Amino acid sequence: MPKFQWDDLTERLAYEQATRQQRLRAEVAQARKEAQHFSDQIDRKQRDEKNSKKYADWRKDDTKYGYIQNEPDEEIKQRRRQLGNQRLKKLEQSRKTVLGSLFPKPNATA
Repeated sequence: MPKFQWDDLTERLAYEQATRQQRLRAEVAQARKEAQHFSDQIDRKQRDEKNSKKYADWRKDDTKYGYIQNEPDEEIKQRRRQLGNQRLKKLEQSRKTVLGSLFPKPNATA
């Protein structure tokens, strides 16, 4: 090894040590991420179990919460016509009673 120098060897060792440390840092970071994810999942599961116990009576309720569908326009119009007809009949009856009290019918025996 005629052109081999000590600096070359130390430089190579330093490079290998740096890459090893970088690889270890990456592995540690990955392990931390996995541990944090696992811890978050455990906390989430515990919170969900607590909430399921807390709101268990809501789930037992068998009533169905349905929504009322709006009536079609034709049904609304028909109902309004019926109400209008009923009001007209009542108005006519009240007019007859008022006019009947003001102008009594003549008796046929007179």
